[in-house]
Amino acid sequence: MYSTKHKSVIKIIALDLEGTLIASANNPVPRPGLYQFLQWCKKNFKQVVIYTCVDEPIFRSIANKLVINEAVPSWFREIKYVEWDGMIKDLYNIDGIEPEQAIIVDDMEIFISENQKSQWIEIKTFDFPYPEDDNEFIRVANAIREKF
Repeated sequence: MYSTKHKSVIKIIALDLEGTLIASANNPVPRPGLYQFLQWCKKNFKQVVIYTCVDEPIFRSIANKLVINEAVPSWFREIKYVEWDGMIKDLYNIDGIEPEQAIIVDDMEIFISENQKSQWIEIKTFDFPYPEDDNEFIRVANAIREKF
């Protein structure tokens, strides 16, 4: 289902929350395949981080509910949260790496720094009517494998 190898020096995968992993903070419906995708990320990257505009306390509450409902692995409760302000998700905000050592999976191009778009993996927005046959995580994993 998911490939397990990538070619480059990518160490970190940064994941958006709303529209990417879940529908929204107000309606945290998990995207189909979320658990398996997160496990794939954990296996293939040194670190998995959350990079979202949702405030950390709200994110932590959502993460806890997702763990309780077994929609995500238990380690997701403690995932590193990347702090940011403004409109752009700058990979320089991830401690201990250069931007070319990270990739970001996000559904909103407007949040991606123009000079870091080569590190961006676009995912289709997950929203109502929440298709059960959504296979974006498989497509994204394959795109990561092919690109990096």
